[in-house]
Formats: sequence, C-alpha cells, structure tokens
Amino acid sequence: MGAAAGHDAHRPKSIAAGLAPKKTLPFVVPPLHEFVASTFREHECREFPFVHKGRVEIEFPNETVQLATGDSVYFNALIPHRTRSVGTPQAEILVIVSHDG
Repeated sequence: MGAAAGHDAHRPKSIAAGLAPKKTLPFVVPPLHEFVASTFREHECREFPFVHKGRVEIEFPNETVQLATGDSVYFNALIPHRTRSVGTPQAEILVIVSHDG
C-alpha cells in the first residue's frame, strides 16, 4: 500500500461514470485534511458541494467558507478555490459539477 494508495482514497469518485456525457455530473469527494496544492484550482464549470459527512473549508482568494454536515454552497468554479476536511470524522462531500452550454 503506501502513500500513493492512501492518496487514491481521496480522489473524486464519479457516481455516474457509466452514463453518456452530461452537462451535470455528481462526484463523491473525501477531501484531505491539508490543502493538496499551494495554488488554487479553477475549472470551467459551476460547483455545488454538499457536505454529506463532517466539516470542510473551501478557501477562495478573499474568503474562506466553513461548511458542516448538511451545508452547501454554489459557486462559479472559475473563481480559484481549494477544499479540505476539518476535524473528525473525515469529511465526505457530494459535488455536483455543471457545465454550461
């Protein structure tokens, strides 16, 4: 096993992988406890993360949003951001990604 296997456990898991390409896709994400990258990420889509379990922080350049079980936020993912799990239990979020067009 090792570090690579442990890191794989924190990768987004598509829960609609067998479907034809769609504009809206759901993923289950167990974020790491530390921010993965020193830089923010951005994507050409809209994100709707819903906290299924635990607590998370979503950091934007000018704001940090803290969410607990049952909380959600909707944002344009072109805004640089990064997400991490806070405390115990390990957080799990359902992220709905919507591509316009």
